[in-house]
Amino acid sequence: MALLISKTLAPFKFHHFPLGSIRPEGWLRDQLQLSADGLGGHLFDFYRCVARSTWLRGNYEYSEPHESAPYWFNYIVPLAWTLDDSRLKKQALLPGVTKLIVELPMDVHIVSRNETVGVYYGPILYAADIAYKETAHQPLN
Repeated sequence: MALLISKTLAPFKFHHFPLGSIRPEGWLRDQLQLSADGLGGHLFDFYRCVARSTWLRGNYEYSEPHESAPYWFNYIVPLAWTLDDSRLKKQALLPGVTKLIVELPMDVHIVSRNETVGVYYGPILYAADIAYKETAHQPLN
């Protein structure tokens, strides 16, 4: 799927670096390691809204937008690859965990997991149990 690029928008000032391409040192690394060793890095181990999320074929959510697992995933993936932490990488790559995140203009994301598609705009997730079809993509005008 090709991303739509507007000719009327100014180019990005900053660009994302590939996961794991930056290795923090010193104080920053210590803070990230504290996060990985603390509550945030262990959410999957005890928080049922993540470990048993509807995104992972579970039945727990804390809100209707079904946002607990996507927020956790958005946190754990950069942390795991920045620290090169095998425990966190293993969690992020578990079967059933989101397989594809495509960033589109205007911060719209299409997330495909298994045979289900969810779309979220900013912080709100619209999880739709619909069969994913390549022909379902329509340009965002």
